[in-house]
Amino acid sequence: MTDMPPSLLLAIIAVAASLYVWRKIQRSFVQLRADYRRMGRDFNRAAREAQNYRIASENASDGLVVQAMDGKIIWMNPAYCHMMGRPAHQMIGRHPFSFAIPQAERPNAKDEQAFRFDARTIETDSLALHRSKRGDRSLFWNQINVSHHIAPDGTKTIILVCRDVTEQIIKEKKLKDTHGHAAGDAVLKYVATQLQSVLRKSNLVARIGSDEFIVACPGLRNTGEMLTIGGALSEFVVPPLRWNDRIITCGISIGASLSSPQMTDADELLKQSDFALYDVKRKGRGKVIAYDDQLNLRHTRERGLASDLKQASLHNQLSVTFQPTMDAHTGALMGLETQAFWDHPDLGRLRHQDFANVAQQTGLSGDIGFQAMDAAIQLLHDLHRAGNATVTIGFNATPDCLAHPQFQQRLMAKTAKHNVAPTDLTICFSEASIHSENKRETSQNDTIVALNQLGFYSADTVWRRACWPWPARKTTHPRR
Repeated sequence: MTDMPPSLLLAIIAVAASLYVWRKIQRSFVQLRADYRRMGRDFNRAAREAQNYRIASENASDGLVVQAMDGKIIWMNPAYCHMMGRPAHQMIGRHPFSFAIPQAERPNAKDEQAFRFDARTIETDSLALHRSKRGDRSLFWNQINVSHHIAPDGTKTIILVCRDVTEQIIKEKKLKDTHGHAAGDAVLKYVATQLQSVLRKSNLVARIGSDEFIVACPGLRNTGEMLTIGGALSEFVVPPLRWNDRIITCGISIGASLSSPQMTDADELLKQSDFALYDVKRKGRGKVIAYDDQLNLRHTRERGLASDLKQASLHNQLSVTFQPTMDAHTGALMGLETQAFWDHPDLGRLRHQDFANVAQQTGLSGDIGFQAMDAAIQLLHDLHRAGNATVTIGFNATPDCLAHPQFQQRLMAKTAKHNVAPTDLTICFSEASIHSENKRETSQNDTIVALNQLGFYSADTVWRRACWPWPARKTTHPRR
């Protein structure tokens, strides 16, 4: 080594240093590549989670709202827009006090300006019931759950989960108005007792709504066992309740869903059983239906259709046209009648009956009925101004429209505004659809009787359709 020329020694040292540096760079490159892959996986996972959150929020049936601590709205989902009857841009940046509270209950401007949420006093496990106002000034009962969130940077926000429970409250009120408040409580206790008497001790029975119960049965092996239990529950609840020398009839409809190794999510199982329950109601109530592959296919399609329908409603993409009504025996033209339709971007033009079930599930059925009513009255007004007062105009009133507490008021106000006489307008409804909704039958029939007394002509219709919109045939039964 001592005889090694200095230049060679320097060269060896330089090569060794270069190799050392290269190895360090190589190790750093390998580490960077591993870090990059890990970051890519984390990013993809975060993107998938964000996508899932977006899908869940946009397709949720409950209204979701994010507010700043001063109460001003930062974000809301489509369900909340539909519930309030307002587009998002009319609510972003505003406190719900300014648009969602009836005028008589609204706080003064000073209190509204000074309002602040206090995260320490929020009861996240409680539900509050508030009377709220839609964009058309109609009122409904809003069940609200409040929670709060603190971001990593310390920013605090409030999250509201809102649900329209007007129908449940009306049903419970009718029972209590007919038989008294004690009777309503007695029916709930009777149903709970009957359910518990059939089930094993390991089963769980819980009331989750006004007249809704959930039953959890662990250890079931197949759908047959689930349907057997459902049938037993139906039989035990059907016998009438004898209470204070009165007989109160009870009934039960059951939608059931069975977990599997691939499906263990409790929320999804509840959605499946709820969809099966809706299928029971659609077929006449008093039955037990299990969520199966056939229902799953329809459920998947209808969930996608429901999301599209909410967006179409928010952007005024639902339309009403008029089709002729003709005597089924003579073929003579009797008049014109509304027909709602939807130009779906992928499925093309859909008739109302093609999306009526989805509209009812999403709470849009009533809006569609009111849209048809407005179109019919406007056409009558235009025809009268043009000197043609001989054509009969009718509109199809959906069950939700007939059952709406302000249906009569809105109908009378609209006809008065356009100088349309009640006798010039025919309100058409399907008798089958009325009787398929037994819980609302009394309300709808009372509405029809009241409208007849006011001079409106109502007719139940039986349809025979070959193609749409031309021709359409209908037989109209005379008013009883």
